[in-house]
Amino acid sequence: MKLLKRILCLAIVLATMMSMVLLPIPASADGPESTTNMQIIGASIRTSGTQGLRFIGRIKKDAYSLTYGDSANFGIMLIPKYMLSNGTTTITPSTSGKLTIAAKKAIEYNHPELRTIGIKGEPGYIYFVATVTGIAIENYQTDFYACVYFNSKYSATETRSVYGVANTIANSSDDNIPAAQKTACATIASTGASFGKDIVVDVGNVN
Repeated sequence: MKLLKRILCLAIVLATMMSMVLLPIPASADGPESTTNMQIIGASIRTSGTQGLRFIGRIKKDAYSLTYGDSANFGIMLIPKYMLSNGTTTITPSTSGKLTIAAKKAIEYNHPELRTIGIKGEPGYIYFVATVTGIAIENYQTDFYACVYFNSKYSATETRSVYGVANTIANSSDDNIPAAQKTACATIASTGASFGKDIVVDVGNVN
């Protein structure tokens, strides 16, 4: 498959884009750290405008000695699936080519921003996101692996793509998802279905 060279920017943000729709991620079997302590809990995409794939993570406050702000010692690690060795399904601190995005703008469970991104916070946890922005249509099927980290510890790895999130939401039986969002996601999934999955990430554009 021809390698599609697209430059993506990754940023840790507290987005307020109401046009993003969330796909919760069921808890996987425990990784190196228990999902009770840290995990990726959801992924969302934009239903209009420039496309992006946002992973939402959380970490238990009293389980670790967390440092906040610019010196944050926790956050999310990301990597396109194709950059992993054959058969590899887990990101670790030693994974070559991964992107490490510190949670410089982490928020408490009761922060109003959580409702904006479709998350019902739980007491005792800190929430944060990492977003891949500027994803072109031909890259909608590119799979990204993501996990939460604290220093050298890390959570179970989750995999999502724009196409996968859109397709799942479009076909969901959940009546809580507005019909307009399902329709928009169906269009996104249909548009990206015929394109390839490879992508190159410019690590120079990591914020």
